[in-house]
Amino acid sequence: MVRFSRRVLALAWVPLALFACASGEDASITNAGGAAAFGGTSGSGAGSSTGGAETGGAAGAAGGGATGGGYQGECSGAAEQTCYTGPAGTDGVGECKAGKQVCQNGKWSECQDEVVPSTETCDKRDNDCDGLEDEDLGQTSCGKGVCQVTVENCVAGVAQTCTPKQGNTTEACDGADDNCDGQVDEGCSCTNGQTQACYSGDPATKNVGECSAGTQTCSGGKWGTCTGEVLPAAEKCNGLNDDCDSQTDEGNPQGGQSCSTGKQGACAAGTTACSNSTLVCNQNAQPSNEICDGADNNCNGQVDEGNPGSGQSCSTGKPGVCSAGTTQCQSGGVACVQNVQPSTEKCDGTDNDCDGQVDEGCNCIDGNSQGCYTGAPGTQGVGACKAGTQTCSSGQWGACNGQVVPTTETCNGKDDDCDGQTDEGNPGGGGACTTGLYGVCSPGTYQCQNSTLTCVQNVQPAPSDTCGNGLDDNCNGSADENCGCAHDVCSTGTKLTGGCDSSQGNCVTQVCAVDGFCCSTSWDSLCVSRVRTTCKSLKCSESQGSCSHTLCTSGSALAIGCDLAKANCASTICASDPWCCSNSWDSLCVSEVATYCAHNCL
Repeated sequence: MVRFSRRVLALAWVPLALFACASGEDASITNAGGAAAFGGTSGSGAGSSTGGAETGGAAGAAGGGATGGGYQGECSGAAEQTCYTGPAGTDGVGECKAGKQVCQNGKWSECQDEVVPSTETCDKRDNDCDGLEDEDLGQTSCGKGVCQVTVENCVAGVAQTCTPKQGNTTEACDGADDNCDGQVDEGCSCTNGQTQACYSGDPATKNVGECSAGTQTCSGGKWGTCTGEVLPAAEKCNGLNDDCDSQTDEGNPQGGQSCSTGKQGACAAGTTACSNSTLVCNQNAQPSNEICDGADNNCNGQVDEGNPGSGQSCSTGKPGVCSAGTTQCQSGGVACVQNVQPSTEKCDGTDNDCDGQVDEGCNCIDGNSQGCYTGAPGTQGVGACKAGTQTCSSGQWGACNGQVVPTTETCNGKDDDCDGQTDEGNPGGGGACTTGLYGVCSPGTYQCQNSTLTCVQNVQPAPSDTCGNGLDDNCNGSADENCGCAHDVCSTGTKLTGGCDSSQGNCVTQVCAVDGFCCSTSWDSLCVSRVRTTCKSLKCSESQGSCSHTLCTSGSALAIGCDLAKANCASTICASDPWCCSNSWDSLCVSEVATYCAHNCL
């Protein structure tokens, strides 16, 4: 500012001095201190003015100067000063620092190069200038169950990654989520070491009579056996309620058992009975006729006298023909003595040699029949395969009649080769055939579909014919249609000429009648859409919506409503002819576009 003021003074004083001399007046000017002129600030030292005060300022006084009365701004020249716009107390703290302002056209510029507080980040710096580095960045937890870990988000200026611990593959049934899937002890009935009261008897008998609960302990996530419990038991003749039914010694407990009366022979045998909580032995039988049982039935002190029980037919327990015998009383019991001795084996269904084998050396008994199957193992009862029957003749099994064994698979909806699959491997397919469709869609290949050999076209229809190849590329029955036009009406391109498709429905003339742009400028996508809306033709791909092909070309079955946003013709046709949406969209379905939808395929 001082330099600027002096330059202004120097330039201002010269004309004034010259003017005074020219007038012949006495004028002396001293500017020792640098009096202010045109708004300048005076310097130090003595200053006087004998010629009078200068325009725009007064003379400076000794030791100082006065501010002039001209232009005044915020600053002057190229002055600079420090600046800081951040919160008080943050300048010089952490990353924060002051900037500078430069005087520009008498005004201070924006504060440049200052750094003010910002959001704290993990970089080992005090970004928010509060005297702390990386503070309050929190923690992150990850993993579930015993795998859960918690880490500080920032350590020593480095962002941390939270990695869960490795869990077990199975639950340990210990009250913790050991496999870290967010569930505790899933698949466990209890926690290991846990105990509980238990009682496996009828709840109505618990704590009744002698019955009481026990304890079971959890091991391996399952409750162990119930130990220490007392369950209902068979009632005993002891004055106690053993079966826990609120009754004592009911039903003659322990009664009905054999016992000895102390008498001879059969009279010694008795049966116990519960009487007044005491078992007694009551005699079972009175003296009777002697029988061959090794006992003194008539209680006379003699056993089996008179060979009782002999002469009856019996079985010896031996195999084959040696089984038949006759009873004899021997050694206190009726013995069965065999009637026939062993002989040479015959194929007659009998064990003639009494060796426990019947007709050994013979495959079968004449006249017997059995089920049979000679097909590969695992195929019987699968698909068409079934067992047959064979009959024994001369000790050998005859042929297996009536069986069905695996054969070559054919396209008939049956599992001919009995492998659990039907018509696998496209049986009978692969041969050339004719589909009955138009154009390039006519050649086909046989495929086994729905248990029937079906001729499936080899080529799908193109959106439009390729002009000049003489083929019906879009399979609509006409070759090279729309070839009088510059391009197909279903494709965008240059403008078309009215009547260029007069042999295929004359659609161009109809479209240009409602939209002259199509025949004057270009055939754009709007012109293509008018093939459907104006000419009512559904041959362009624009009309198919989400259908797999246009309604004017044969192919796979179409989904009901697939052209809902266009002509909604598929739904209308399939309502009258479900085949078109369940089996295939054939030439009949194409013809029904005109029949049911008031549209065409021209």
